[in-house]
Amino acid sequence: EGMLSDAESGGRGAEVEPSSGVCSECAPLGPAAQPVITPRFVPTCSAELMEGLARIAARHQLLVTSHISENAGEIEWVKSLHPTKESYASCYDYPGLLGRRTVLAHGVYLGESERALLKSRGASVSHCPLSNMMLRSGMLNVRRLLDEGVTVSLGTDV
Repeated sequence: EGMLSDAESGGRGAEVEPSSGVCSECAPLGPAAQPVITPRFVPTCSAELMEGLARIAARHQLLVTSHISENAGEIEWVKSLHPTKESYASCYDYPGLLGRRTVLAHGVYLGESERALLKSRGASVSHCPLSNMMLRSGMLNVRRLLDEGVTVSLGTDV
């Protein structure tokens, strides 16, 4: 009683509690939508912004997503903007944005030390093959990341 029937819930086979709108099968997974901290990418964010976003993400246990190492020109741009940082990945690590709740898109040109840093922080890479093919920016070596213990997901950035 109080639950919508299979037909009323769109035939998905899951019961939905009308008062909450939460699917009974999905409830243990948490809310259907949640805020995500999304700095566009390093060249468009100040150090102060990155530090502030890291504080918000930590305080509210939020996911963090951004772009990293999509093409060679971008990497050179990041180096020119942050000459004292060890790598592109360290620009996310320094303010505290790299962690197990971080997903970075692309990662085509991640160096060995960056891959090790992502693994050590529990951060993952979202492989965006369609975007990378359309931009002709290169293709992520997914097998290498997996072999090195970095979690990889499939994404789109089109």
